[in-house]
Amino acid sequence: MKTLITLLLLAIAFPALSQTRITGKVTDASGEPIPGANVLIKDSYDGTSSGLDGSFSFVTEEQGLHTILITFVGYKQFEQAVELAGKDVTIAAILKEEINQLDGVVISAGSFTAGEEKRRTILKPVDIAMTAGGTADIAGALNTLPGTQKVGESGRLFVRGGDGSEARTFIDGMVVLDAYGTAAPNTPSRGRFFSFYV
Repeated sequence: MKTLITLLLLAIAFPALSQTRITGKVTDASGEPIPGANVLIKDSYDGTSSGLDGSFSFVTEEQGLHTILITFVGYKQFEQAVELAGKDVTIAAILKEEINQLDGVVISAGSFTAGEEKRRTILKPVDIAMTAGGTADIAGALNTLPGTQKVGESGRLFVRGGDGSEARTFIDGMVVLDAYGTAAPNTPSRGRFFSFYV
């Protein structure tokens, strides 16, 4: 029984002997500590980040010759080859600043012309049906366009000020004299035309 317990304790203690503690400090060229630098073994998941004083420490079970990588934003990547053989390894990393030159910014200006074609907005039946807040109604869809507003309770349309009678509505190139219905003035109304019949 003693032999079994001894073997069990050795089996538990053996992996601890194969672990390597990697410690060190990360500084810049002036000796200032760099907190939050990433410290890791290349091609491995073992690593850590440096503390507020730039120091770091972690344990790994990796064995053999490996490369320690230390990275931080604005600094060149630091690499050092180390032999991991169960003994403590100490690294003093001095990171050099990396200068990134940004491409120039080009600002160009153009002009636009406002002609008859530029001032028109053409809505297809599917656009009218799918316009949010348009209630699948031609007049409702027009009221959602930029620069347009409903006139009071009637639901009629006016463009950038004015009166509801000043806006002209065309359907398939023909003028519609009263696109909002035959209701009496100042009463809510929907358009007379269903968008899929037009």
